[in-house]
Amino acid sequence: MDWCALFNCCCSSANHDDHPLQHVPKTNILDESKIYWGLTDTLDLPFFEDFTHSFGFPSATHWSDKKVWVNNSFCPDAPNAMVATFDHLNEIGIPYQTLSTRQSVFADSLTSQPINLQFYDNGANTVPYRVTDEIYLSFFYKNKGLGDIPEPQDSLILFFKGSDKQWHRVWSAGGDHAESFEEVFVKVDTTLFFIPDFQFRWVNYTKATGNLNHWHVDYIRFDKNRSIEISDIQDVGILSADLGIFNGYQQIPYKHYIESGLKGNGASLKVKNLNESATVQTRFRLKVRNDFNQVLFNQDFSVSSRNILANSDSTESFDTPAFDTLSGKTPGLEYEFTINPRSNDNTPDNYDTRTDIIFTRRTIVLCLGMPTTMEVLKEDLD
Repeated sequence: MDWCALFNCCCSSANHDDHPLQHVPKTNILDESKIYWGLTDTLDLPFFEDFTHSFGFPSATHWSDKKVWVNNSFCPDAPNAMVATFDHLNEIGIPYQTLSTRQSVFADSLTSQPINLQFYDNGANTVPYRVTDEIYLSFFYKNKGLGDIPEPQDSLILFFKGSDKQWHRVWSAGGDHAESFEEVFVKVDTTLFFIPDFQFRWVNYTKATGNLNHWHVDYIRFDKNRSIEISDIQDVGILSADLGIFNGYQQIPYKHYIESGLKGNGASLKVKNLNESATVQTRFRLKVRNDFNQVLFNQDFSVSSRNILANSDSTESFDTPAFDTLSGKTPGLEYEFTINPRSNDNTPDNYDTRTDIIFTRRTIVLCLGMPTTMEVLKEDLD
């Protein structure tokens, strides 16, 4: 399948003044934050989440709460773009409790929507789930990233909800574990969890010190007929994209941009082959459009194709021009990156209902945890 990453670069009109950086609460990042996260329709297996379709908060389609922070900044070595970070800040960016180095608390949570583990359809028949169905929840996790490493007494805990309506602890990791991403498999091994409204939940137990002691979770898969003896990831994903507009800067006035030698070296796209044994031939494409949907740059699949080794990443560079002839006071650019794995990319379609990974960013927010984006500030020349 094709994977696509869409970036918008917007050039806004403003007189340039210097101001100190301000705290940016999470509620100012996305209108999505105004949506009430709660229980929705019951899901069926398989369940898949890699957070590539979210930013700021997890999708309400899969998750019933929004306590974690979905970002592409805290973990440069994530399996692919976007991870869920347990950062000890609630959905509006405030610590859950009064800060204290002497108190430990349950902080962030990531809770699935209800999942039907009572029965499944097999043709015209309805079949009850059994322990022998080899149902596993797998996920990647690590601590620290670009944040602070948890204390040894801190932990990340996984709970399953049972037929007794209680949350049962089924896995945990201490703060001195997982400095790099590890994949974990947890089996559903008792009928206590074979219910029509099963849920799973991660919670971090941490010192009440605010935005420190980070945990990160990514690439969550939940399905039957699985085995921990087989490496079954067959996926190529986008890690990050650099618009390459500037050299050495995130923001500069548009007038300075067109008159200086600060123009960048062109866009680039970093991808990763998550297969552990198979090399994957992958093609790359980039289109850049202006506000009038005119294509200013187009490098097609036929221009670039390469083999990406198993469990390796690769960066494709694009010879994009300097966009120094944009018109209007608030010109915008839209970058559309697409990768097309030619083989060994068998992520099931029912894991993921969309064929594209789409990121849209119209402004840069100078706040730790935001993804890499670009904004050109055009001075008011009237």
